[in-house]
Amino acid sequence: MTKSIEIRGARVNNLKDINLDIPLNKITCFFGASGSGKSSIAFHTLYTESKRRFLNSFPTYLKFFSDRPAPVDVDSIQPVLPVFGLPQINPVVGTRSCVSDIMQLTDLLQAHFYHFAHELCPKHKTPISESSFFDYIERFIKDEKTSYHLLIKAQDFREYFAHTPFPSRSLAGLKKGEVRIFNEDDDFWEVHRFKKKHLAQLNTVMSAYTKYPIDILLYDAGTKKTKQLNFMKGERKCTTKACGEIGLPHKKMMHFSPYNPLGACDRCGGFGETLDYDIDKLVDPNLSVAEGGVKLLEYKRFTGQLEHLITCMKRKKISINKPISQLNDEFWTLLYDGMGAYYGLNEFFKYLESSKYKMSVRIFIRNIQKSTRCDNCHGTRLETHTEKFFLEEKSYLSLPGLVSLNLVQ
Repeated sequence: MTKSIEIRGARVNNLKDINLDIPLNKITCFFGASGSGKSSIAFHTLYTESKRRFLNSFPTYLKFFSDRPAPVDVDSIQPVLPVFGLPQINPVVGTRSCVSDIMQLTDLLQAHFYHFAHELCPKHKTPISESSFFDYIERFIKDEKTSYHLLIKAQDFREYFAHTPFPSRSLAGLKKGEVRIFNEDDDFWEVHRFKKKHLAQLNTVMSAYTKYPIDILLYDAGTKKTKQLNFMKGERKCTTKACGEIGLPHKKMMHFSPYNPLGACDRCGGFGETLDYDIDKLVDPNLSVAEGGVKLLEYKRFTGQLEHLITCMKRKKISINKPISQLNDEFWTLLYDGMGAYYGLNEFFKYLESSKYKMSVRIFIRNIQKSTRCDNCHGTRLETHTEKFFLEEKSYLSLPGLVSLNLVQ
């Protein structure tokens, strides 16, 4: 069994045929004068050779884009183990990078899901496709014998269909009587009349109207009631009836990238984590308010607020001498929402956010915040619409589900 890393004949930089055994499963420290070869052994020999062999294991199309180090000037290293290096200068240029980004897997997955994933309803696992006017209006048509009228505003008719003849009927207003023989002064003009048995023809008949940004009104001659229709041409929905799941109108490559506004989570901005105010840094539960338990009020901008808080607590008969951990919900509501001359923590947060242009305020805010996993994307960094795209409909593998997996040996 190998008990050490054996380096033979190392000649990197200022090393002169150095032979060295480094024990495994122990912490080894290199020390010496500047220029004695510490970094040459650790980084330029061990780390560089491990990185070179690791990158050589990549497929050719990945190796082409990688900065591969040259072979190390050494007779032998046995064994060459996977390593990672932490240099004195942080090489990370962005806080959103992860292992997948550095290995260029993020770009590959982005392209793969764009080209091969299917958009399905996450509830029913049925295709999301463009909805037709027939699919949309069918739910509102109940009676077999009743006549239904589709109307648009008179100004829309004059703007988009001025070249067509005047319609046969019109409606004075939403709450003014019923559909009658055409009157040019009415607010709504008829574009089609039908019964339930003629529903199948609506897609063809209404195609000339749904392509324009106009409001369409449905009038029920039986109940004499009107309904505003919110049908959108090109809108993609789940094919299962009564499901309101809406899909992307046009799929783009950027929809699958956490580095693009179209694909990044709205809440965390593609970081996977959010910064929230840490209650443990705002309040010491073991102290009372009188003893300075509300630590945020020690900030020089808010010091005068402590007296107002104590006054409000006395009015509400909340003890100022009990440890904060023993106080009830009424205290916490007062602490955050404020009362009278005491503004409350929520107002203090707004003030701090408005003053973030000052470096001292930014540093102070960061000291009272903690990073937590984003509750919207659950750390995947991706917008929720990516959860509707699946590879191989039987397995239902989505991009957020894939990137949330951990790396294991």
